[in-house]
Amino acid sequence: MGRVVACRILDGDDGEDDEESCDLNEDGLDDSLKDDEDIPDLLEAIAYLHTAIDPGLMAINLRPPEDIYDGQTHIFRFESWGDFVERAANGHSDMAYDRRASRALDTQHNKSWAGTDTFQEAVDLARNGWPEGAQLAKAQLRFLEDLIPSHVMRSEPAYSQVGPGVLDFERLRMEHPEPYMTFVPVEREEYGQIVHVNYTVSASAGVSTDAMIQKGVVIAALIDLLEQSGKRVELIMTGGTSSGYNSQSPSLILEVIVKRAQDPLDLERLVMIAHPATHRRLHFSIKEQAHEDIRSRLGIDINGGYGMPVSVPHEGAINIDAWALGEGYRPEQTIKWLQEMLRKQGVMYDV
Repeated sequence: MGRVVACRILDGDDGEDDEESCDLNEDGLDDSLKDDEDIPDLLEAIAYLHTAIDPGLMAINLRPPEDIYDGQTHIFRFESWGDFVERAANGHSDMAYDRRASRALDTQHNKSWAGTDTFQEAVDLARNGWPEGAQLAKAQLRFLEDLIPSHVMRSEPAYSQVGPGVLDFERLRMEHPEPYMTFVPVEREEYGQIVHVNYTVSASAGVSTDAMIQKGVVIAALIDLLEQSGKRVELIMTGGTSSGYNSQSPSLILEVIVKRAQDPLDLERLVMIAHPATHRRLHFSIKEQAHEDIRSRLGIDINGGYGMPVSVPHEGAINIDAWALGEGYRPEQTIKWLQEMLRKQGVMYDV
């Protein structure tokens, strides 16, 4: 982390600024500022510099670099799961503590809805992993492991003397003995292809914790199966929030890189995307740090609805939207969904 050094610029009697040099000691401090009474509070120092420097020459961004706010939308981007968790745990919000649903302890937001009794419990799970969730994912995998091959099925061209097939007129003209082109499935190992999975963590208040857990566990199983087949998977967790059903344009967007393609599969951490507390405590905590205009628009308050879920699709990714694998999804529907997602990536199996 870089250090901030403040050098005084004093106003002379003639109205012109007189520069004072900064002689830094071994600690990186100006010796003339080392008395306690001369060292301003860090925020006051930043504010002082912000007014002293010509705005046309330099702008000081007081928000962390992962924040983007353009007056209409507030975007929070995190390069890792750890960055997201630390910001949710320690990021500043100017909301009163008892107005923050992420920290609520009352019966409306207790374990049966938010997934944990306390906010700190959610943070600890996110940092250390969720063993029970990993067991749920492994159970889903055990159900499928005998059905998933270790190879990839591809249709490759072949030629035959007679049909059915597509007659290749060029080969026929050349009197080739096998003028018919057919396609046959060929087994081959395939490694290195990167598959991007975009998982929407947002959910309406009426979605049960069981449905949220089941959805996330299925996604964890999908990622495991893709990697077993030789793919490399990057998982991005997104959450879009709009002001109502009639607005599909999000006012607040969360994007977190949960797993990069080169990262090993840590199921205990990966499956935390399925835990209700990830959305209803950690994601809520991020929302509570948004610009006050955004919070007002979305109703981010203990008595508010925290906005409506909106998907944030990524081009070229497997996009798991807010309503995929929802309430009442039967096991056979889940299997069919998994089959379709895997088939699109060239992994074939039959149930």
